[in-house]
This record gives sequence, structure tokens and C-alpha cells, in this order.
Amino acid sequence: MVKKIMNFVGKHKWMFMIAFAVVAAVCVVMGVDLGGECGAVMAMAVTAVPNTGGGNTVVGDAVTTTASDELSPEMLQSDVYEKVVRVRPSNTPIDTITRKIKSENSVSQVSEYYSVGVMPIKAQTASAIDKDATGSKVLKVDNPDLFDANDTILVPDVKVDGGFLVLYVQSKSTEGDLTVIATNTPDNKFPAITSGIDVIRIGFAGSEKDAQCVAMSALPTKSTNYCQVFEAQCEESEFQKFTAKEVKWNMTDIEENAVYEMKRKSEFSLMFGAMSKFYDNIKKENVYTTKGMWWQAGSEFTYDADAEFGNESLTSMAQTIFTGNNGGKRRLLFAGSDLIAKFQNLPVDRVVNDTNEYTTLGIDFSTIVTKFGRLEVVHAEIFDQMGMSGNGFVLDPENAVSKEFKKFTRRVLDLKSSGVRNTEAVFMQEVRCVNLLNPSAHCRIVAE
Repeated sequence: MVKKIMNFVGKHKWMFMIAFAVVAAVCVVMGVDLGGECGAVMAMAVTAVPNTGGGNTVVGDAVTTTASDELSPEMLQSDVYEKVVRVRPSNTPIDTITRKIKSENSVSQVSEYYSVGVMPIKAQTASAIDKDATGSKVLKVDNPDLFDANDTILVPDVKVDGGFLVLYVQSKSTEGDLTVIATNTPDNKFPAITSGIDVIRIGFAGSEKDAQCVAMSALPTKSTNYCQVFEAQCEESEFQKFTAKEVKWNMTDIEENAVYEMKRKSEFSLMFGAMSKFYDNIKKENVYTTKGMWWQAGSEFTYDADAEFGNESLTSMAQTIFTGNNGGKRRLLFAGSDLIAKFQNLPVDRVVNDTNEYTTLGIDFSTIVTKFGRLEVVHAEIFDQMGMSGNGFVLDPENAVSKEFKKFTRRVLDLKSSGVRNTEAVFMQEVRCVNLLNPSAHCRIVAE
């Protein structure tokens, strides 16, 4: 058969020459180069997004030989082997770590949970008391609900012999005014107390015949978050699979890259996403998006980005993070590059700043030790990409839970048998969210 075909072509080669000449003439008339644009007219355009650091990502279609010829024209060639260097941003520490905290199954995309914190201990004075006043005096505060009869109040801004001024609450009016006496001054005279200074609720002080006091009972409050559907899909055509390549690049590499992109995009949602439920009138279905941890945190520390960040700033930050919230003494700090640089420039001190480093889950951590607690610090590039390189986020892993409505699954799609297209396809999906159980134990670090 092959011999007959070759004999036919040899006897009628003038016909093929004329046909080629006609095609060439058409291309010349249209101003098209045979070796370049004429070939491109017959090729399908490939939708591709240039990657940071090199290469391209094919969007909405399989990786085919056509795409390879257009985006990486020298790849599908002879048996030349070399290792592909994947130039990427840093790992996704937020996504990785939140997969390792306490995990619970969810029976719905709507995740409801209860949390209970601790009462605040600090208020501010809303009235003044004159110096050398004696006896009982009325003191107004901006949050009278924190105090009641028999409480003692520490006034850090007023120093007396032997320490700070301590007041004793004799009674509380229905309007919230506190009747107080000075406890640790000569003749119980008051030093000058001005309006707008801090006062701190400290221990209850009872007397001999007390048999009861004001009851206090904590009740948890319900919060809601939505589990979001995160998905990724990758495909490779059979022609792409079996064509010799100049570098080693197969379906395993394509799938690994797809998983990374899925994790990287999920990380933005888990940190900064907005909780919403809306109806997609094209799919005819509801869509849920999750509330990011940044918006769930109940504590915030702000600092001047242009001022020097010294040991005093670090101590103040640690005090905000670790006190008054009943959280753990070891917390994780995901930090932008400018915040990392400020830590790096701090003087090394074994008491305040420990330079210990370790690696876990493929993530490099450094440790900052303070008297308030320990911070495990990792650079999170997400803050740099958001234009928030001076910011960071403190996560208390003891008070966070990853709710999974559907665990991460990987499924091979049979697109060949169904007649969709001749490709090898993998579909990956998970449905989850991260809930902060004690919001005040988690802290936003904000540069202003």
C-alpha cells in the first residue's frame, strides 16, 4: 500500500507543486509569511497568564501541543533532559498551618460556633477627685459595668508611698457612679485623680461578716462563618503527554502546580475573605464565601511605621497580644517583610529576643521570647502582596479550629469516555473555613 502511494505521488508530483504554489500565492496576496503568520492563522489562540518568575499558566483549557508550541516553542523537542527550576513566591504558611490546627467536621456549609472570652479589666475615669479630699467620694468611669461593691481599683498613673493608689468601692448607684475611698494613703486622703486616666479592676475585698457578693456568670455568644468551596483542575492532552520534551514536565508536575495555586488563592480567602451568601443566576445555585481571620480577630496593636521599633515597642506589642484574653502563651505571628525587618534590627537579648530558629511542615520559624509569652514568627508573603508589608497577624492555635464540610479530595475525570475531549484530567476540591473561638486571643498588627 505504501509503495502504491509513493508511486502515485511520484507520477503526479506536479499536481502537489501546483497546489502548494496556489496556497503560497494566496498568502503573498494577503501579506502573510508562510513560515510565520500564515501558520498562526490556522492555530487556535491560547489564553495564558504570565507567571511571576517565568513561564505561563494556561487558563480554562488543557495543556496541548498547540499551547506548548505557542508558549514554549522549544520545549517539545529532542531527548534533552534538564531539571526545571520552578521560580515561585514563598510557601503558603497560613494555609499550611491552618490545616494542622484542631480540625472538626462540619455537617453544613454554614458553620456556627460558640465562644466565650474574659471580662475587660481596664476602664478610664470620667470625673476627677481633688487632692487631699477625705472620706467617701464619687468616681465616674466610662465602663461602670466592670465594677461593683467590694471591688478594689488600681490607679497606675497615681503613685503613693508604697506603690500605686488603690481605691475601694463601697457602693454603686443605679446610674453607675462608684462611691470609693482611698485605701493606702495617710488618713485615707485622696491624691489628685484626673479625668481620662486608666483604672484597673483588681481583687474583691470582703469583710468578716460577708456571706455573699455580686454574682457574675459568663455566657458564650454564637458566631457564624461559611465554609467556602475551593477547587482546582488540571488537564493534559494525550498528544502533549507522548510528545518528546526538552525538559521533564508531565502530569505530576502540572498537578503539583495546580495544588500550589489552589493553596495560594485559598490563603487570601482564609485571611482576608468576606463572609457572604449570594445566588449565581447562571449556575442557578447559592455560593458561599468565608470570613477571613483578619476580620475575626478581637485584638489589634498599632504602631508608627516611621518611628523606631525598639524593645519598648516589642514589649508593648507582646503585652497587647498576651494579656487580658485568656489565651495560650505560645502564638504564631505571620508577618510582612517590613515587620520582619523591624524585628531583625532589634538588639539580640536572651530575655526579650531569642534568636532560636527551627523548621516544621517545611516552614522556617524564628522565636521571639518575652516575659508575656512566646511568638513563633514566619514571613507571610501575602501581606507584601496586599501592600501591607508592615502588618502581621497573631494566631493562637489553641483557640482556633478548621471546620471541614468536605475534606480535600482528588478525582480523576474520565473525559475521554464521555466524549468531552481527549485529555487526562484531575479535579481537586475541599470545603472549609477557619473559626477563631476566642477572638480576643488573636491580634492584628497594623502599621500606621
